[in-house]
Amino acid sequence: MSRPAVSLVIPTRDRVESLGRCLAAIGRLREPSGGFEVIVATDGPCPQSATLAAAVGAGLVEGPGNGPASARNAGAAAAAAPLLAFTDDDCEPTPGWLLAICAAQSAGPTAGPAAGVGGRTLNGARGNLSSEASQATVDAFVAWSNGGPGGPQFYPSNNLALPTEGFGAIGGFDPTYPGAAGEDRDLCRRWIESGRELIDAPQAVIRHMRSMSIDGLWRQQRGYGRGARHFLATNPEQGRALADAGFTLALRRRLAADRDPRRARLAGRLALAQIATAWGYRSAG
Repeated sequence: MSRPAVSLVIPTRDRVESLGRCLAAIGRLREPSGGFEVIVATDGPCPQSATLAAAVGAGLVEGPGNGPASARNAGAAAAAAPLLAFTDDDCEPTPGWLLAICAAQSAGPTAGPAAGVGGRTLNGARGNLSSEASQATVDAFVAWSNGGPGGPQFYPSNNLALPTEGFGAIGGFDPTYPGAAGEDRDLCRRWIESGRELIDAPQAVIRHMRSMSIDGLWRQQRGYGRGARHFLATNPEQGRALADAGFTLALRRRLAADRDPRRARLAGRLALAQIATAWGYRSAG
């Protein structure tokens, strides 16, 4: 069997229904030259996910059960392709996603083992204010991180592709991050500091399909705050963990661009999200 061009790694834990929808969307992907393989990386034992992966012909790897960072590393270790593409089990890639990733990766100024690619993520749970607030926060953070003269510095791990060789060379995701918060920021920092680059691929679109309650938004953003505290503890030379005034400006611009008549209510959810992040940051100290 020939080596695939891309290994698509999906970490998962006890979310069989959303994983099923994710795999169905992956089944509709247009294949890049050389094809791709799918690796489902469970965060600990998950028999139902194993059954689902087998049903669609995906590979399965069982991680150590201490968070998505470790699960992604386990999936990457089993990958056969020269390019790793990561998404999450609550996401649905659009049909042209991998083609756009590969096109951007091969056309970059330093195409090859030094070029990673980040795509664009949209909120797929339209009408859910908490989901919209969550995605708006991520969008603002990406804009804040990537707006400087040094080029893109960060993309979330649900829409990120890195050459396998470079991923291994920098040590993969840091498994000391126990939750889905901060581990991708740390990975991107080490990628850039190793002399590699990130390329923006706005046509590589994924839809984040997670419907959230207000409580769910609070828990997620509190986790982001804790992840930010851990990021500062492991990267003290960064000097800042939470975003500064530039992030606030990016968030305001994101809100101003929204023409939804519920914008005032969305602003309230965004304020709640920022309070939760600050709470998580302080409580993790």
